This record gives sequence, C-alpha cells and structure tokens, in this order.
Amino acid sequence: MALFSITTRAVGETLTAAKYNSDRNEIVAGIAPDTIPSTESDISHSNVTADPGETGSESLAANITGDIAHLKFIIEEMKGVTWRTSNATRQAQGDFVIPTANGTWVDAATTIAFYRFHVPQGWVTGTNILLHFLRRSSSASGTSRMTVQVLRARDGASISTLASEDIDFTPGDTNSHLTSIIATGGSLAVGDFVNIQITRLGSDVSDTNNGGAVAPDGHYFEWTGKASR
Repeated sequence: MALFSITTRAVGETLTAAKYNSDRNEIVAGIAPDTIPSTESDISHSNVTADPGETGSESLAANITGDIAHLKFIIEEMKGVTWRTSNATRQAQGDFVIPTANGTWVDAATTIAFYRFHVPQGWVTGTNILLHFLRRSSSASGTSRMTVQVLRARDGASISTLASEDIDFTPGDTNSHLTSIIATGGSLAVGDFVNIQITRLGSDVSDTNNGGAVAPDGHYFEWTGKASR
C-alpha cells in the first residue's frame, strides 16, 4: 500500500476545483517510487527469490513482490552466487605448453612447461591467483627434481620474477597428484599476464626417477572475481 490516505468527502459536499486538484495531487504524490513501501520487511523477506520458470513452463508472479523475487533469482543465476554476494571464486583453463614430443617432463634432460593466464577484468585487486595442476610419474620410484618460477609480464615493462621454489615430485606411485602454485596478487594488475614455468631438472644428480616421465594430467587457474563477471 502506498504511503498516503484518501481524503474522505462528506455526502453533499461541494466539489471545487481546489478540492479536486488536491485529491488528485495526493494520489500522484503517494504513488511516487520513493513513497511505496519496500517488500523487504526483514532479512528473511529480503532474501526471498522465486524461479520464474522457462519458456513454455512459466511461473507467473501474483504481484510486484513476486516480480522482484523473480528478478533476484535471475541475478543469482547470472552471478553464480547469492544475489547479495559481491565476489566469487572463478576458474579458467589458461594456456599450457610443454615442448616435448610426448607432452611430458622427461628424465635425463631439462624440460620446461609453461602455464599462462591473463589477469581478467573483474579480478579483485590484491587477491592471489592460483594454478592447480595434476602431475603423474610413469615410475613409482625415485624423485623427479622440479622447480617453479612465477613470472609477471606487463605491457611496456620487463619480465618480473614473483616467486621461485623447488617442487620436487616423489609420489611413490603412478597416480595423479594435485599441486597448487600461488601468484601473489599484490604484485599483479588487471591486464598482466601470469607465466608459471615448471622445470624438471632431469639431468640433475638429485633426479633419481630414472626412466620415469612426469605427465601433466590437467590444470586450471583460480581467482577471486566480481560476482557479476
């Protein structure tokens, strides 16, 4: 109900132009958007959403409250999270290159794999970007000597090294194993390229997984982005 009351006129009262105009103006003022009460009487009511259905199986709203619940439902579908949520976890494949004929980190030689990702619009500034990847050894014994470098490429700037560490692989089996690498968000900006280089030092004496190739079985990048992107 709009925030106005109808002026009651007495039976037989003379209707003047001033009275008529006053009554009409009262109605016009009362249905202005900023005078119509909210449908959100409390948090519980505010969080109500309703599925509007699909073409051919529509669910029609009985009133404007139902229309608003439909719109909130659509907002949640578009965001992929609740309609109030500002940020959400996003995932993307990214680019992967490993320059060997069989697509593995080989033994007895140095092999470098490149995982590359473009920092997207909608990324929440300062938050970390993670590379999650699976690797698997064809041999269950020994250690594959491996290192990682996290690099940043930026237009008009030289390549920057953000991190460098050992990530030796000693699985003890031939199953796939998940490893996660962090690209620190404080060193990144929208439009940068994250280039993660994972090297196997197969010729290193510490690489004892002789005859075993390490296979990349899958990967994805994960970041925090605006929920509307």
